[in-house]
Amino acid sequence: MTVYSQKACAPCIKLKYWLGKKELAYEEAPIENHVDELRELGFWSAPVVKIGERYFNGADLSTLAQHLGV
Repeated sequence: MTVYSQKACAPCIKLKYWLGKKELAYEEAPIENHVDELRELGFWSAPVVKIGERYFNGADLSTLAQHLGV
């Protein structure tokens, strides 16, 4: 799982805290290095989570929980 995030982003901090509490491993990638790719997919704000080949709004923890089975 990859988390695209940025510094000083409250939803990013919340997501990473939530993932830590669930003991879920992830790689973090600076969103500024992937802006064009993520915008093409329809994402305009951080955080964005990639699970396999699917992308999710990282601020939507309930949807993430469903896809992660937690």
